[in-house]
Amino acid sequence: MRTNYEYTLSDEEFLRILRDHQSKQPNSVPGYPAIQRIPAILTIEEDGISVASPNGNATFFWRGIVSVEEHEDSISLLLENDLFFPIASMAFADAAKRDAFLAHVRERIAPVAIAPIPEADALAIPVPAPAPVTPPVPNLQQNIGNAFRFAFFARVAEEKMPVSWGQVVSFTLLSMAAPVAWSLVALRGDGYWNWTSLPDATFHVPVLLFAAVLVGHALLRVEKTLALLQAFLMIAFAIDLIYYTLFFAFYRLPDGIDASPAFAVAYYGCAIWLALACAVAAMRLTSANITGMTATTRLVLLLISGLCIALPLSTINRDRSLWEKDYRQEKEVAPVARNDISSEDNFYRQPILLEQELAAVRPQRKGVTDAFFIGVAGYGNEDVFRREIDSVAKLFRERFDAEGHTIRLINNPKLAASAPIASVTSLRASLKRVAEVMDTEEDVLVLFLTSHGSETHRFSLELWPMQFKELDPLKLRSLLDESGIKHRVVVVSACYSGGFINALKNDDTLVITASAPDRNSFGCNNENDWTYFGRAYFDEALRKTFSFTEAFELAKPVIAEREKKEDFKPSNPQMSVGKNIGATLERLQAQLADPTLRAAAAESAGKLKSTADAASRYAALRFDREFISQSVKVCKTAAQTSGPEVIVAAQPDAYGGLNANSPLWPQLVGAWQRYIDEVCDRTNDPLMLQTMYAKFLREAATPQDVNAMQQFADTTAGTSRLKTEKITDLRMTAELARIQTEYQTRHYKTFLDEQQRIYAAFQSGLKARK
Repeated sequence: MRTNYEYTLSDEEFLRILRDHQSKQPNSVPGYPAIQRIPAILTIEEDGISVASPNGNATFFWRGIVSVEEHEDSISLLLENDLFFPIASMAFADAAKRDAFLAHVRERIAPVAIAPIPEADALAIPVPAPAPVTPPVPNLQQNIGNAFRFAFFARVAEEKMPVSWGQVVSFTLLSMAAPVAWSLVALRGDGYWNWTSLPDATFHVPVLLFAAVLVGHALLRVEKTLALLQAFLMIAFAIDLIYYTLFFAFYRLPDGIDASPAFAVAYYGCAIWLALACAVAAMRLTSANITGMTATTRLVLLLISGLCIALPLSTINRDRSLWEKDYRQEKEVAPVARNDISSEDNFYRQPILLEQELAAVRPQRKGVTDAFFIGVAGYGNEDVFRREIDSVAKLFRERFDAEGHTIRLINNPKLAASAPIASVTSLRASLKRVAEVMDTEEDVLVLFLTSHGSETHRFSLELWPMQFKELDPLKLRSLLDESGIKHRVVVVSACYSGGFINALKNDDTLVITASAPDRNSFGCNNENDWTYFGRAYFDEALRKTFSFTEAFELAKPVIAEREKKEDFKPSNPQMSVGKNIGATLERLQAQLADPTLRAAAAESAGKLKSTADAASRYAALRFDREFISQSVKVCKTAAQTSGPEVIVAAQPDAYGGLNANSPLWPQLVGAWQRYIDEVCDRTNDPLMLQTMYAKFLREAATPQDVNAMQQFADTTAGTSRLKTEKITDLRMTAELARIQTEYQTRHYKTFLDEQQRIYAAFQSGLKARK
């Protein structure tokens, strides 16, 4: 017998059946509101009665039906555990149909022993009898345990998982806590709260919310959305806790063990784990019997979890911690408007600065193994790289006899108006210039690059808002080969810089890197003068030896000791020595260790043959970078002697009564300082001074005299004389400024008195004419 009955149970019918049932079963189990007050189709099957509705399906087997009861105008099936299922009268066309239904049900259930009822769909289970019930109290500790049960695919009884918005908020915060706790431990509290990372830290919340809403709608269980969201957040919290525990274990592995594959497996594996655990939890929360779910429903849940949870959380790179290391000690580099690379003046000035930097490179000396230095400071937002390049360039000029053989390429907003930027284009031009003036078979190029680096072995070239071409190992090798320079010493100081070695090494190249291909290097702090590698290798080791390879061996344990003291994972600096580069470096080392060898070699080679204009090159020597820098300092120091403080001291009412006690005084002093900075910088512009000097030199001297001056300047005696002249000029300028201030101070009051007397006489004359 297979018969279908369609009906909708009204509220009045349900309440009437409920009261009747309660009067007959006074000790029944507490009940809940009716759930079948929507259209339903009741079907008599061979093995029981099935009910289908938009909320789901259920089957009541004959062995689970205790009895059937008649009411005034409805019927209820009495089930196990005091449960009952109501059927509206409208399900039957007439009384005969109703009597036939009752007779059939009683016939089928009479001989059947009571047996447990199989689990039914969660939303289609019969309604238990009512009684006072105490709603479950949300319990965070209980749900933390449930979180791990969900994570490991275990069943969690719905009544044992308190659901509330408070729980959702709690697990949202807990799911953010693990990465923050890890950062606090790893950085030992040395950091700051970076609230700008909040969108990254909470990105998983809208992802899981979207997945919960989608699951609820896909399964027609919208009322379960809050429970689904809470369960997903609970699972995320549990898996995060396990992930960061593993992360800490990997981090503490002994040196020499590469944990990168383990990190990758854990990262992607946890995203897949989260998606699968969420899918299983969704199945259990929306259906009392997973095995009864259709294959299509399971596939839908897996697709939603994979596409909406695993995919975004595993492919979007985000910084989940709000506690970050303050590399710049929270002192941002304040952009200075007049030095901003985006300003029109500085933008168009850059080609001139590069041309000037390259023109100042002098030709090599015949018979001498010269060292040519190119320094590249790539990252513009931290001053440590600029300072490091300046210091290493000075070291090579003073200790490695590279005066006139150095080029600096620097990304830094403070130097946008005075130094050429570091880019692939400027590096190519610098290599080309060095190749033009050096003997490629005799001389050595020392290329030093310092910046941040990436795990994909990209050397950072950044100066906002400029967009530079990428510099990676293959590109750098291409630039070096293109230049034709044979003997190369390439030093790369950056995180993961060991990835440059394989691409750069050859028989005529020495490659040194600050770290292994999979390791960080350290010391990139805005307040530092050196990185850890730079200080140990250049500032300490190369001041003790002229050997680049020996300096590396001296620096390596020093770096390791500093990193150990700071509890950093060792950077493991790397070195690759070409089999033919050794002889060239030994010649350079011997010359540097014995200056007489250099002088003899230079003298035997004869006079230099300059390919550049002698006047321009002499002007570049006369007004070099160090001299200009000192001139600016002298100018600013001298200007302070006529500042607002001095003026008010001599004439208290000079600013109408405004003085150091006035609230607006700092603004006046600041305006004066900006005025002096602008005047001193502009009047000591190196390009302007060199151009003017070269012009006047050509007008005042014959070409033969200028050539003779240039040739003399290239000798040791000439270099010493130029240095002496520059020191003398600076001292003269400073002393004249002091004397001028002294006389101004002494006679300024007399001038003011006379000025007042003359002004008074002028006013008297005006009154007399009136």
